[in-house]
Amino acid sequence: MRRLYVHIIESLSAGNLLNKMTEGALLKEGLRIAGIEHSYWSADNEARFGEAIDIDVVETPHILQFDVPIIHISAHGNKDGIQLTDGTYFQWNKLKNIFKRKNLDLNNLLIVCMSSCEGFGAVRMAFNSEALPFLALIGPTSEIDLRDRAMAFLTFYYRLNKDASPQVALDAMKISSGNDKFAMISGYNAQRIWQEAVNKFPR
Repeated sequence: MRRLYVHIIESLSAGNLLNKMTEGALLKEGLRIAGIEHSYWSADNEARFGEAIDIDVVETPHILQFDVPIIHISAHGNKDGIQLTDGTYFQWNKLKNIFKRKNLDLNNLLIVCMSSCEGFGAVRMAFNSEALPFLALIGPTSEIDLRDRAMAFLTFYYRLNKDASPQVALDAMKISSGNDKFAMISGYNAQRIWQEAVNKFPR
């Protein structure tokens, strides 16, 4: 049976704070009940986000013992990047360097789950990059309600932990959330697609 470790980093929008809607709370409780190892950080600014990204290997070295290390980012976003609570905006190109380093720390096994509107845009982190920022990326391809995202990802982790294939787990998350706007790609395929596109340009 494969062993997952899910590191949740959540940066709530002003609206979510006001409505007390937090994806992290649902995920933490669901993962606890499912017996899936996890950790949680709230990252409302750039400094805190940096600490949250670095916490796994520095202070939780046993994560290297897990088959599937996952970083789950829950934040407001669009096709170009994500925004933290304090308004700090990270474009994918800036996040690319952060995740390249983290993937290397985790023996190139990192799965990045982007729970943000148009979070699949993070595929750009693998473009024009020699070192891969992730082994695989999962995220929504359009604007998706926070409740749909939370239910979808909890289902994905539960099924993956029960030894379902990544594709079966992806299909299950679409069914459970009632939303089919989720996609998955490997870092190698994202890199290959980018290179093929570049090669088509006139020289």
